Amino acid sequence: KQWYQRRVRALAACQNELQSTAADLERYFQVSENDRKKVQTAYLEMREKAVEESLKCNKYQSEFSSLKNDKENCEIKLRYNQKELIRLNKQLKKSKSSFEKNLVNKEAQQQQLQYMAHLKSKAIR
Repeated sequence: KQWYQRRVRALAACQNELQSTAADLERYFQVSENDRKKVQTAYLEMREKAVEESLKCNKYQSEFSSLKNDKENCEIKLRYNQKELIRLNKQLKKSKSSFEKNLVNKEAQQQQLQYMAHLKSKAIR
């Protein structure tokens, strides 16, 4: 009978140890599950942020490409305007030269007319 009671006590102690170990394992797995959920939540948040950053990056790349195209178009227009300015300057110089020649000719004609008028008035006297 003593052997049986010792055996019952040993089994009870073993059962307590098993229950304690089971409780420890349950707490461990609960903590692990909580940690897993935290890690998964953090991963999903980071993934969401990465998607947002990627969208921002795409937007900025698009804006940069647009600005780059605008810059290239402005450079093309600038080169065209510079050529046009050179052409207009040449035309202006030609016009100025022609105007000056015409002015000199008109002044010469005016002087000639004044001289002829002077000669005519002399001849009348």
